[in-house]
Amino acid sequence: MKTTQKDRFWTAVRFLNRDAEQNDRKDLLLTKQEAMQLYEKEVSPYGYPTWQSIVTKKTMTMFCTNKEVRENNLKDENENKIQLKAIAKTALTNPVHYITDDLANSLVETKPPSSVEILDKNILPEICVVFSKKFDIFNTFNIIQEENGIRVQLTYTLSTGNIGSLDEHGRDTNGELKGMDVPMEFFIPFGDPDCCMYCDTKEYFIKNMLHQNYYTLKFGCHIDPKVWTLSVKQKFGNQITRSNSNRDMEYVQTVLEHDNIDKLVNSFGSEVLNKAYRFCINLICLMTHQPEIVTIQKASKYVAVESKGFATTKVNNVPNVHWLGEDFVTRVQYSSKVDTDLSDISRAKPKKSHWRRGHWHTILQGPGRKQRHMKWFQPVFIKGNKQPTLAEEN
Repeated sequence: MKTTQKDRFWTAVRFLNRDAEQNDRKDLLLTKQEAMQLYEKEVSPYGYPTWQSIVTKKTMTMFCTNKEVRENNLKDENENKIQLKAIAKTALTNPVHYITDDLANSLVETKPPSSVEILDKNILPEICVVFSKKFDIFNTFNIIQEENGIRVQLTYTLSTGNIGSLDEHGRDTNGELKGMDVPMEFFIPFGDPDCCMYCDTKEYFIKNMLHQNYYTLKFGCHIDPKVWTLSVKQKFGNQITRSNSNRDMEYVQTVLEHDNIDKLVNSFGSEVLNKAYRFCINLICLMTHQPEIVTIQKASKYVAVESKGFATTKVNNVPNVHWLGEDFVTRVQYSSKVDTDLSDISRAKPKKSHWRRGHWHTILQGPGRKQRHMKWFQPVFIKGNKQPTLAEEN
């Protein structure tokens, strides 16, 4: 009998329950009813990955990583045993926010405020964000408040490149990015407000989280089977089919080479971490000072019966959709055109498209101008007029 996605999810939850029980964390145990409630919690809007695939991948990553940590007694940089992962029960009730590409890009392209004092902790303890299938920076983003900082768990897609029906950027005919799902985690410590918060974040990542992320990548990555080919194998590593101890669930595990994992962790620290940090802090600021950015759309009672066609069926208790930036539009400015007939165009050279970075500004208001309010000056996308070269087109 073929193992379904729901079967894999529930089997992985049972193993996570066992790990939690052995660590005397009975508060993390999920009953089957609670697990199915989590699995069926969301109906994703069109253009976004299904909630069921997201929560199954996340649970399978935890299951695969915990298995290796437990069997091999893996330790972190300080020789402490790596903590086994578990599903927090807050995931049962916390809403999932679906963010638009326009808002996501604008948050990434904004310089965040330097101090943590402006953050409203009341919008936490946890924010779960899902990005569209076409967004090429992140897939999912979980922001979790802890006593001494903010923990961020995210996934992004590492493109497989031009393979089969995919274009040179690793996108299919629908413009969706295909490749390997990369899970990563970092921590934003609440330190000295006069210090650079991003510097503290990067230092903490290097000193305390390299081993943890290394093992998660080594045992918990997933590659879309539709793009699994020999060239992908040569680029990333191998895949093996495994089963759990009761042999009632088979799953495919990606086995990455050591050099590839090192490159992934290092490239995250040098290239992706800064974008993830900017997105995280800017999102918290935006939800603090512009709470209206979150809108709730009443879901349709009719959902598709199949992935293809127009057949629908009526479903009761369909959850509402929580949008981030439903009506948000990117600010766009067009570069002035250049008259190529002019003999001297050095003073108005054609420009490539680029972002003009946004920023936050403190506004003093109220009696005696003692009330402080943060205002977001949005980034602007400058639409260039430079014609692409033949090499860039190809």
